[in-house]
Amino acid sequence: MFHSTEHKGSIDFAGADPLMNKTRDISVIGTGDFFMTRGIATLMADAFQGEVYFRLRVDIELYECY
Repeated sequence: MFHSTEHKGSIDFAGADPLMNKTRDISVIGTGDFFMTRGIATLMADAFQGEVYFRLRVDIELYECY
């Protein structure tokens, strides 16, 4: 979520996230100032500590749809 004097809203991810895949693409949906923003997020888990903790890298490409 974004809360600042410039922008308010959120960017949400929607879709399945199969953790066994090295990279995966899921949908991005925006709200608030990001209303009608759509896009694709590429998720990559690049560091693991056991079975519980991991670091997630997210590359987001946004499109404005009007």
